[in-house]
Order: sequence, then C-alpha cells, then structure tokens
Amino acid sequence: MKKSKTFFSKIALMAVFLLAMLTMSGCTAVQISANLKLNEDGTGSRTITASIAKNDYQDGYGSAYYYLTKHGDELAKYLQDTYTSAVKGSKEWLNITVDDTGKE
Repeated sequence: MKKSKTFFSKIALMAVFLLAMLTMSGCTAVQISANLKLNEDGTGSRTITASIAKNDYQDGYGSAYYYLTKHGDELAKYLQDTYTSAVKGSKEWLNITVDDTGKE
C-alpha cells in the first residue's frame, strides 16, 4: 500500500510540473527589472518595472499588451487598488505609474 501511495505521489508531482511547463510555454515575453536605492540614513526606494511590448515580433506568441483589458491610468488605478487591498499599510509608500506612450 505504501509503495502505491509513493508511486501516485510521484505521478501527481510529474503532472503538476508538466502543467506548469505547458502554462509557461504559452506566455509572452514580459521584461522585469528592479532598482534598489539605499541611503546612508536607512531610507531608500525600490522601483520595479515591467515592460510589455506593443509590437508582435512574429515569434508565434503575439503581444501580451493587447490581452490586457485596462491600459494607461485605468491600469494604474487597478494595480494600485489591488495591491493596497492585499498589502496593509502600502497606501503610504506605494506609487504606481503606467507609461503607455512607447512602441516597445
């Protein structure tokens, strides 16, 4: 009985990995970068940037930009509201901006 339980656990784990791999293979490119600035007095700032190209590079994935239903200020408000409701106290320090002017 113990061997069959271990066998089914391994199959379940393999299925999860396979599902994750298939899910990730359907994703389009999103470039994420981060910048952390620390001052001598202990204060600082952190900037996280996610870039989604508007252009379709004909790589078979398409552009993730056009899958979004919100853009510009509407997207910034949605992200701000969602994050502040999930992370208590973030309203004081969180600042989200969306630049929707570039081609890239």
